[in-house]
Amino acid sequence: KMKSQFCNEPGHLISSQQMKTNNQACVHVSDKATMTRTVSFGNIQIHEFRRTVGDNPACRGGPPMALSRKRLRHQVKTVDEYEKVRDGNRRTKKEMLMSRTERRTILLKVHSKMDIYEAEDEATKIRESRERAITQLERQERRKLRNVVGRLVGKKRFVIGKEGIDQM
Repeated sequence: KMKSQFCNEPGHLISSQQMKTNNQACVHVSDKATMTRTVSFGNIQIHEFRRTVGDNPACRGGPPMALSRKRLRHQVKTVDEYEKVRDGNRRTKKEMLMSRTERRTILLKVHSKMDIYEAEDEATKIRESRERAITQLERQERRKLRNVVGRLVGKKRFVIGKEGIDQM
């Protein structure tokens, strides 16, 4: 393979072999403007699923919600058809968030209150377990850092907190 570099003249290349031999012959390259690039899109497939109780521990208030495996509807549209129906109407992030009341109301249509409360409980347990694990890891990291700093500074005692290191 021969590597090429542009020479000082526009639209010309110098091969690396020519550069080694100090032979400054240039090779003409066709104009870049003649290269055309196109982008095209296929059809959009829209799958609609039933909503069900979920298990996402990031849901801090009310029942977590997920999509079930049961598909309600499937549509195929062209990009133009899809955009025409949407007519530029896009929801903001805030509009996409559901309150705990909205989620509970939707889920009560297909689940019992007991199912919903159990899902809330499970998500809370998982979230609290993760928070405890993170706290424990942070403590371990502070201990390691304290040991390293102690060895470096001559065995003096330090308190390592979120704001920094203080000598005791």
